[in-house]
Amino acid sequence: MRLSERSYPHPVVGNRDDVPRAAFQATITASSDKENFYVDVSVTCSSEEVSSLVREKRATYVAHVECSNTLYRQAFRFSEEAHQFTIPGNRLFDRFEVNVMACVLTDIPDYAVEGAHPDYGNATFDLNEGDIIAVGEGEEFIAEFEDSLSRIGSIMQVDESREDEDGTMKVEWNGPRIVIILSKKDFGTYNILKGLEPLGTTLASTIVLPVLVQALNHVREDESDYAGCRWYNILQRRVQNLGVKGSDFEALDIAQHLLELPIRRALASARSLQEGE
Repeated sequence: MRLSERSYPHPVVGNRDDVPRAAFQATITASSDKENFYVDVSVTCSSEEVSSLVREKRATYVAHVECSNTLYRQAFRFSEEAHQFTIPGNRLFDRFEVNVMACVLTDIPDYAVEGAHPDYGNATFDLNEGDIIAVGEGEEFIAEFEDSLSRIGSIMQVDESREDEDGTMKVEWNGPRIVIILSKKDFGTYNILKGLEPLGTTLASTIVLPVLVQALNHVREDESDYAGCRWYNILQRRVQNLGVKGSDFEALDIAQHLLELPIRRALASARSLQEGE
């Protein structure tokens, strides 16, 4: 939803060449913890008309958030130049988009903005409540929780084989998530144990670690066949966030960091169980 590439019935700051002598920019960043997403917006506006209307409470800045996968849409109003708002984690999945604009809060007759394109001449415009008077470039983000296991869980799923009663684990790579397929026998045991702590976490790490290593090898080798897959793009970002540049990384080492040292946690869980006997 690119608001800065539309035709409006009046000059809009930031929209193509409507007002070439003024600018409206929004710097947008997103972060998360284990429950929520946090979006920080910083607005810079060089149009005195727009800024004055916001100061006078006749207009407001608006951050519009949209997630097509969950059908979540929400507009957040604010009047300060820097603002943070919170979105519950269950309202976003995969990707979401944030667009920032300025909208009038009341009808405004005879509106004009200094620096408008010469084609507007001396024309003035009657604005209605909700009309957009400035727009910035939108940003798209990947919705990922801070917790490492939750992040990896968002790109992998464990399914039961439809045919194999008692065979080896298999992996499918061509979808948005990596699908780990267990035989009917193994999947039944997995379903029983996955909800038991600390066995559940240890079991998940045992299954996930070798698959994650292979997935990271795909990323390292820059396999274009998977470039359109969501899991591939997320892992690329995770590797970059660890400060790794290019393909110069050891997949096993990176996988252990992403899973927060699963071998060490598995050994600690086994020791706790032994000591509790």
